[in-house]
Amino acid sequence: MPRRVCERASSSGRGADRYATAAAIVQDSFPAGPVPVVFIATGEAFADALAGGPAADVLGGPVLPVARAGIPGPILAELDRLDPARIVILGGPSAVSDAIATQLQGFTEAPVTRLAGVNRYATAATVATTAFTAPVPQVLIATGLGFADALAGGAVGALTDSPVLLVDPNSLPAETAAALRVLQPRDIAVLGGTSAVSNTVLEQLRGYTTGGVNRLAGPDRYSTAARLAQVFWPTTADVVYLATGRNFPDALAGVPAAGLDQAPLLLVEPSCMPAATQQELDRLQPTTVVVLGGTATVSDAAASGVPCTTAPPPAPTNPTPPPPTAPPARPADRDCSDFNTEAEAQAFYDFYFPYYGDFARLDGNNDGIACNALP
Repeated sequence: MPRRVCERASSSGRGADRYATAAAIVQDSFPAGPVPVVFIATGEAFADALAGGPAADVLGGPVLPVARAGIPGPILAELDRLDPARIVILGGPSAVSDAIATQLQGFTEAPVTRLAGVNRYATAATVATTAFTAPVPQVLIATGLGFADALAGGAVGALTDSPVLLVDPNSLPAETAAALRVLQPRDIAVLGGTSAVSNTVLEQLRGYTTGGVNRLAGPDRYSTAARLAQVFWPTTADVVYLATGRNFPDALAGVPAAGLDQAPLLLVEPSCMPAATQQELDRLQPTTVVVLGGTATVSDAAASGVPCTTAPPPAPTNPTPPPPTAPPARPADRDCSDFNTEAEAQAFYDFYFPYYGDFARLDGNNDGIACNALP
């Protein structure tokens, strides 16, 4: 089948890093300015950008990521090309600094605004209640501790004009509950299995809609994305987007792009295609497949359908405790924001898991990988 690939090849200017990849995706989706709005989110964490994806689609603009240290060159070039009527920052100053906000003001005549809350749940709630008018047809609920379900769900939100709200796996944040009261959804879809969003939270959600609360899930993130495609694209789809199921950066700009194409977003392993994804592609019969990211993120083998030889994701086995006579002291509680890299979080998880389990809840989707939203 024909493929339109957003490569990260610097020689063609398409995706030398996550920022150039986002710029390449936006160039495809928004070939000419001006645009009514550009949403700006940190490129170093997933929650704000993914909550903003359906909102950006509703309001007719892209999402562009920025670095903590400043606005990367490819993003500056896109802002200049897009000539946005207004710019909206997703997240607080710890995500996108006030200095960056001041710099952004040079790309639009309207005042730069910020949609933010005290945490990722509050920011997602603020984005949803600002961009969507009640009553909404549906609210999509995803864990705030992992990116994969919210990524695939964002394409659904863009298709159905439905916001994505985030929850803790075992509790319904007050900010999310308040947003549900404002949005008055006709029904609620819970994305992912019970390790992502527990049945306790699902039952709590029933109090915020007069319709149903349904769980859409598979045994892993790939099957969950496939399940969403089955439900919301029951026949065929002209376009399908593919993104890695292992990390978020290259897909940050993908949700509004998929929304413009009214396309589902499916997930692959970096080096192969899971059976659930291949089965959906066979069923959907797209004429175009858009691969988000270059070959380091989604290899040619994965994009072309080389099957995974084992059922993905190949979750690491839980570490076996070493033989010391006494367990190490339990450290103070922490979360993914306390680590700089996924490797650092994984080392912490591997060391303490045998003694205390995932007490810090670093593994939001129970696949043995800690803080997979970190770089």
